[in-house]
Amino acid sequence: ADMYEYGYYMKKASATNACKNIIIRNCTITLNKAQLYSYGIYVSNISGTGSVTVTSTGGRSENIKIYGNTIYAYGGIQSRGYGASAPYDLYDQNIEIGVDGGNIISDFGGGSTAVFCTIFINVSNLKIANNAISGGTGTTGTTYGIYASATGSDVDIFNNTVSFSPSLTSNTAYAIYASAGTAGNTVNIYNNNVIGISLANATSGSLYGIYQIASVGTANIYNNTVNNITKTGSGTIYSIYNSSSAASGVSRIYGNKVTNVTAPGTATVYGIYSNPVATTSVQINNNEVGTISGASVYGITLTSGAATKVYQNKVYDLNSSTSTVYGIQATSGSSGNSYDIYNNLVGNLTAPSGNATDAVRGISITSTTTTTTYNVSNNTIYLNASSGGTNFGSAGVYQTTSATATSATLNL
Repeated sequence: ADMYEYGYYMKKASATNACKNIIIRNCTITLNKAQLYSYGIYVSNISGTGSVTVTSTGGRSENIKIYGNTIYAYGGIQSRGYGASAPYDLYDQNIEIGVDGGNIISDFGGGSTAVFCTIFINVSNLKIANNAISGGTGTTGTTYGIYASATGSDVDIFNNTVSFSPSLTSNTAYAIYASAGTAGNTVNIYNNNVIGISLANATSGSLYGIYQIASVGTANIYNNTVNNITKTGSGTIYSIYNSSSAASGVSRIYGNKVTNVTAPGTATVYGIYSNPVATTSVQINNNEVGTISGASVYGITLTSGAATKVYQNKVYDLNSSTSTVYGIQATSGSSGNSYDIYNNLVGNLTAPSGNATDAVRGISITSTTTTTTYNVSNNTIYLNASSGGTNFGSAGVYQTTSATATSATLNL
């Protein structure tokens, strides 16, 4: 039978009486990794042996600080509040992980069950900072470095370092996974280092460096470093992925550095992938995306969104081993919206085995969405690509044509 093992286990006395004002600091916790339910520290929504239906604010855990600890276990730190409905005031509140001193979570996982180095569900006003996460040898289940999920919550994830090498073959790995917040909330993901992530046994599947998918009012992803990422086999690498889906939301991706991302197999690689809903305004600026190789490689990708601005980014040294490489691409749009791409520097894109008439594109616009407008100006693009493939060609700026008069407008 499975065994549950926790270093520190916080339970609720009742639906109206939970843990408050707790500090766990400067501890070394070593557990039996062979047990899939071993967690160093667990802030639970359990009373007795079952889950609690919280009925008052007294029944929410709050003001919990966990810092300066070193944890060896299948999973590191887990915090699960009550799944309250709006306005979410019965969520656990004010949980701080590492803010006053980082935790070290290493040598985690090792089995086929999904592993969460840190996991936070139904927590409001959550801060995750300064933590160092590494290890994962022998882990074949889906792997999460930092996982935060709460419908109505502000979340700050900053100054963490995630560096792991699980033994996945087809499952997905996420260094930072954020699915927290609604239209009234803000998620800040900044100053994190996602470095040395290796999926050397992968045959398929996906790898995400930073993954933000909440329906959040404001998503700020800035000053992060994603470096030295490797995945074998097929599938996809998303270095930074943002899919904010809040109506009239705002997404800002700026000051990030994505470098040395490698897919030696047949995987597609994206530097920055922006995929919001049609009413989310997007700003992508002052990012550095470079030294990336894979079967197909795309520096900055835009899909939907409103009032999108992409400017002062540096995209360079992208190499496609077998297919296509685009510096900045807009693949689809939202009717009535504008997309401004300006003052970007794009250079040294190569596809030495490319076999397409436009295997290399500095800026690629393939959207023909009705009544969208693309304003492309003041960009610097330098291409000097050649290929041994048949029908090879390149383009500084490429736009798909359309015979429909109301399709996308290009101002170049």
